[in-house]
Amino acid sequence: MNLTFHKDIAAGRQAWIWDAVTGERWHIGAATAPLALELGPAESRLLVFDNEKKGPAWKPTPIAGTSGITVSNGWTAEFKHIDGSVKTIGLQELKDLKDMPDWVNFSGVVTYKAKISVESGAKPSWLNLGKVAGVSEVSINGKTLGVQWYGRRIYAAGDKLIAGPNDIEIKVTTSMGNYMKTLKSNPVAQYWTNEKRKDQPIQSMGLIGPVTIY
Repeated sequence: MNLTFHKDIAAGRQAWIWDAVTGERWHIGAATAPLALELGPAESRLLVFDNEKKGPAWKPTPIAGTSGITVSNGWTAEFKHIDGSVKTIGLQELKDLKDMPDWVNFSGVVTYKAKISVESGAKPSWLNLGKVAGVSEVSINGKTLGVQWYGRRIYAAGDKLIAGPNDIEIKVTTSMGNYMKTLKSNPVAQYWTNEKRKDQPIQSMGLIGPVTIY
């Protein structure tokens, strides 16, 4: 979207983007200038207008690069169900768990692992998980990149990637909706997921991808 701000807000002021999670803030420029703003799924931005002119400039995270590497196969996935069971399987491709009959009713944490090779001299800076249904936590070569639960799941990865093979681990914590639908003896679960107008559709879950670095 392209935003312009009313003169009562913009006149004589500077525009900033504040991160309500980390407390960081970035300078956009004069508030009278139009602002191009792109939001990911369930994402919002806190805009602040004041007289301060000095500070780091806003640099939007790039959604894609001119060249990149897609991690399309060779995944393993460990499923830790909230009922205590654990199972590991191989995946030739990433899929929505609701489209996998054995896992459509899963609830818990799925840990996806794969190796990705970076050519010597290449300098990818970002890891984009693509579509994710759940809370994601990423590490590369045992070093954490952080946790994200809304917006596009793009992580700064430049200082973690090395030339040669790299180990990628992505943990996705899913919702409980699909699992709750199966708890026929639990009246509370049935009330919120199956009964009358509260009947909930099967939800997307897990790492759907595609996962790319660029």
